[in-house]
Amino acid sequence: MLNGSITYVLVIIWGVWVLRGDRIDRESPAKVLVSLVFTFYVSRLIAATFFPFPIEGFVLEQGRALSESGFGPGNNFVPFYTVADAAGSAQTFINQIVGNFILLFPLGFLAPLLFTRFTNKMQAVGLVIATTLGIELLQLGISTLLGFTYRSFDVDDLWLNAVGGIFGVVVSSLVFGKATWLRRHGEPAQSPRSNASTDSRETVPYRSGL
Repeated sequence: MLNGSITYVLVIIWGVWVLRGDRIDRESPAKVLVSLVFTFYVSRLIAATFFPFPIEGFVLEQGRALSESGFGPGNNFVPFYTVADAAGSAQTFINQIVGNFILLFPLGFLAPLLFTRFTNKMQAVGLVIATTLGIELLQLGISTLLGFTYRSFDVDDLWLNAVGGIFGVVVSSLVFGKATWLRRHGEPAQSPRSNASTDSRETVPYRSGL
């Protein structure tokens, strides 16, 4: 099985890129730190949703055999089926329901801080929905190619991830308002008023009426 630790390579690539490009000198340390946290989160998100990945021949054969016999994991296309099933066990409820709810919360919270385009709430929500839909469809597609369900497609995971990520967008908006990380920690934007005052101070050549 291919372990999810391989995703740490994303963090290593980020670190090399930052240090080699001397970006710490050009950007605020706070923004660099948050972008590192975001990169670490993305690496853990990939690890949680796609790993461990089966690559050994005997594991693939065993998975296909279980799937053909009906004992392997299956997909869920019925809304609230997994939620109702998990309600009978506190541990399962925490792992399945709460875990899926908070999975994309950091994405919704951090993306508006680091990327200017996602300061628009609708675009941030679109990012969350596209991410959860992409994860579930990719899991379904890989399982189809492998010949057995190595990661289940679950419609409840889909909407739980989306709700959690949207909640992150709302919290980020309430905490930071319309100010973006780029504007607060990058180069200050020049307001129209300051431009006008600057223009008013420009020296106008004296022209004689003669």
